[in-house]
Amino acid sequence: MPLRIVVPESPAVTKDATTLHYRQLQYPLSDDELLTLRQMRLASGTYYDRIPTWLEEMRTGARLMWFIHLGPPNPVKQESSPVSPGNLSFILNPQPSQSPTQLYSQVAQREKAWNLPFSTPPIAMVCLLTSNPSDPSLASPHTRRFELTSLWIYPAYRSNGVGTSIIKQMEYEAAQRGAEYVTFNTSAGYGAPPTPSSAQNSPTHPSNYLISSNTHNPQPLNGQSANTNNAALATLRTFERIGYNEYKPREHRYSINDVVNAGLPIESTLAAFFEKYVGRPRTYTSTNSNGSNGSGTSSGSLKGQVSV
Repeated sequence: MPLRIVVPESPAVTKDATTLHYRQLQYPLSDDELLTLRQMRLASGTYYDRIPTWLEEMRTGARLMWFIHLGPPNPVKQESSPVSPGNLSFILNPQPSQSPTQLYSQVAQREKAWNLPFSTPPIAMVCLLTSNPSDPSLASPHTRRFELTSLWIYPAYRSNGVGTSIIKQMEYEAAQRGAEYVTFNTSAGYGAPPTPSSAQNSPTHPSNYLISSNTHNPQPLNGQSANTNNAALATLRTFERIGYNEYKPREHRYSINDVVNAGLPIESTLAAFFEKYVGRPRTYTSTNSNGSNGSGTSSGSLKGQVSV
């Protein structure tokens, strides 16, 4: 079932477990938010030590951070409906001093409490960088490029298009803030930086490249004898399928500790860099805090990967 994207005005979530709810965090984080962030980074195995840097980036506006929630299938605040016999006992057996107006007010208050959003833990997190001084090609206010980064999803929820939906929502958020391009980097798998195909004139053009597990003999995409990393290739093709293109040569960007902690093979230090033009209005379903709407759905699956 496709996921409907909703951005509520508050950190609320609904009972619809197929709906993603995006809660943008504001600096300074509350104690509970900071604890949740630390727990998520510990669970991911990556970048726990970068949290202080992230908080400083949030303070300056260089980093925007969201928690993504699912609504629980059943209410958690009270065990029975406000109109159940138990909750109606005060109407069936009213106190002598209660007027009809007071009874109505009491029912209304209980209904309001029943309809309040439920507090659920986030299933994922994601960030947008508006500026990346270490690599301006990824994010810079001067070129209107936003970097989608720090995406992590709890393993139990990496299905039904959750990852793809999060990416599409971040494209929308970036476009709403004036971005022309969204960038993303992820592990390209095993091997050394790719060698250009003989059919490709540009020595830096990344298309038609495929990483071989043989670090001394990387093969192009059309190399039938290449011993490929199928999982990494599937991820790269997922990005291509949703409109991303590699825009610069791959390079060894990730540390061995980072890839090992993320559960990836030790050889997966190679990064692929993607960009997507988002300057045009988006057309998928979204409800923003300012009330604007889009239409459409998204589906697919994207596993959590290392990104800086």
